Amino acid sequence: MKRLAILILTATVSVPGLACSSREPTYFEDLAPGARNLLVFRIESLELEPGPDELELHRIKAKVRVLKKYRESGDDFEWLTYTNTVCQGRRLDVGGIYLVATNSSGPVIELAPSDQTLLDLSGTPLNPDFLLRASPTIQALLAALSGNGDFKLRNNVTTLRMQRELPPPEVPPPEGMCLTLVSCDALPPRPAPADR
Repeated sequence: MKRLAILILTATVSVPGLACSSREPTYFEDLAPGARNLLVFRIESLELEPGPDELELHRIKAKVRVLKKYRESGDDFEWLTYTNTVCQGRRLDVGGIYLVATNSSGPVIELAPSDQTLLDLSGTPLNPDFLLRASPTIQALLAALSGNGDFKLRNNVTTLRMQRELPPPEVPPPEGMCLTLVSCDALPPRPAPADR
C-alpha cells in the first residue's frame, strides 16, 4: 500500500500538467470565403519531423501533388505540414485526396493543430479526374464560388476518416514479401491440400 501511494505521488509530481488549451478551431466555412487559395491535392508521401515542443507528439510533413486550383494567389504548393499534439490532430493517408482553404504561401501549406480547414474527398479510391467532376463536395464548392451556395461543406463524410482514433489503413506487403516481412522464398513450402 505504501508503494502504491509513493508511485501515485511520484507520477503526479514529476509529470508536468498536460492541460489542453481550448483553442477555438478554424473551420473550412470560416476561412474559405476569403481564402487566398482553395485547392485539391493528393498526398504522395508522409514523413515525421522532429518537434521542438515537449507536448508535440508528431510533426508531419506531407509531399503533395496539387490536382486542381479553384482559387489561387499564384503560389505553387509541394508540401503540407501539420502537428498532432496530445490534445488535437488529424490523420491523413498517403493517396488521400483533400480539399483545403488556406492563406499559406507556397511551397508549404501549414496547418495549426486546431485547423479544420481540410476536407477529405477520398472516401473510396477513385480516379482523381472523376472525383473532381462527381464529388458532391466539389459540386457544392463550385456553387459557393459562383454565388449559388455557401461554404458549409464540412460533414461526417468529409471529416470522419481524418480522426486519429481510426486504425491505419491496411497496407499490402511489397511484392515478393510475405506478411512475415521475410522473402516468400525463404519460407518453407505450403503443405499440399489434403484429399477429401
